[in-house]
Amino acid sequence: MVSWSFKRQLSYLFIPLVLVLGLFAFIFFKYIHAEPTCFDGVKNGDESGRDCGGSCQLLCTSDTLAPVVYWSESFLVSDSVWNASAYVENPNISSEVKSATYAFHLYDDSNKLITTVEGETFIPQNKKFLVFYPSIDTRGKKVKRTEFEFTGPLVWLSVPTKEPELKVIHGSIERETTSPLISGSIENTGAFTSSPVELSVIVYDGRGNAIGTSRTYTDPIPVRSKQTFGFTWPRPFKQTQAVCEVSSDVMLVLDRSGSMASISRNPTEPLTSVKNTATSFVSSLLQGDQVGVVSFANEASNPVDHVLSPVVASVNSAIERISIATTTAQNTNIGDGLIAATKELQSSRAKEGSKKVIILLTDGDPTDPKKVGQSNYPTLFAEQSATEAKEKNISVFTIGLGSLVNGDLLSRLASTPSQYFAAPTSADLASIYQKISKSICTLRPNVIEIIAVPQPLAD
Repeated sequence: MVSWSFKRQLSYLFIPLVLVLGLFAFIFFKYIHAEPTCFDGVKNGDESGRDCGGSCQLLCTSDTLAPVVYWSESFLVSDSVWNASAYVENPNISSEVKSATYAFHLYDDSNKLITTVEGETFIPQNKKFLVFYPSIDTRGKKVKRTEFEFTGPLVWLSVPTKEPELKVIHGSIERETTSPLISGSIENTGAFTSSPVELSVIVYDGRGNAIGTSRTYTDPIPVRSKQTFGFTWPRPFKQTQAVCEVSSDVMLVLDRSGSMASISRNPTEPLTSVKNTATSFVSSLLQGDQVGVVSFANEASNPVDHVLSPVVASVNSAIERISIATTTAQNTNIGDGLIAATKELQSSRAKEGSKKVIILLTDGDPTDPKKVGQSNYPTLFAEQSATEAKEKNISVFTIGLGSLVNGDLLSRLASTPSQYFAAPTSADLASIYQKISKSICTLRPNVIEIIAVPQPLAD
């Protein structure tokens, strides 16, 4: 049994011990122990990694998605100066990188490296943006290929604040054939002042290829205020390939009557020149177009010389095989040629929604088919055939070759008088086909994309 005096002695020892432990705990928590922070180099608190994740603004790499680079390209500005651009998307909804290092690598047509340029860019949250590096001097070397990469670690930060609400309005391209200009305005429609804004522009041709880029900056934009901007280039854009707003189905209707050998039998002229010009026209048609051929003399070729097809080489081979028969007299049945072309344009081979076109070429008046008691029946038949085509929304162009054509008739056969072309000689055909080609094709306009990226505020 413990005596009362021993208990008293223990109480004297316990009280100082508690005081010492309390003092040690105070010193430890006050001066030695630190609360978990996002900058202590240790994984603690609610962090999912060392100083990242949880309540930390810095995000762990495993919690983010890598930026997506859609394309990278260099655009000639003047002489040997190029602008390099990369179209990038940040798929992360609420995280950004304030400063990301990158590099553009420019190569020539022999796949040799011309130069490498490096820079830094801001990666905005949940947005497609343009990385733009201007004025790269390649010392006369032409850039064939451009590669882009982020070169350093990407430090992702969570973004708790909402982006400002910005409204961008712009016009179409002005001075397109000299020094292109795109102007517009940007308005802050949100509830707080915007930081300075990086404005980037991408100009696409009708096929969706980027043909020009640029960049500018605004000052901070107060609420309900707007600023104007402009992008200029010192030379016209290089169109990669023209695209028509609507594709075309075109039937060439070519005269192979005896008069098409009136100039020469060997070679057959003007037929040979007509065929050569027709094949050049076929080769100039754009992707998405189709073309077919029907020739006529006493009657139209049956079947047609070539059905509607996008295969240029096959159609041109059919044109080259057209000849004038020598066994019987070859007259001119314009109406039958128009009927055959109309049927082909109404066939299952014609593309739905395409523009339907007939281009008729002849060097004389219609002389077939004949009808007893109606000396002008060949002309009436041709006019009736043309009317039926036009009633089916087929656009009819006519070309009169030589000095013996009936210009008044060919003007009536055409959809409008302006769609009749007189060709005094075969040498005039090339320019006429070019005019018709431009008339058929309404070029799809350029597309302008402007990207507004508010810049991060300094820490």
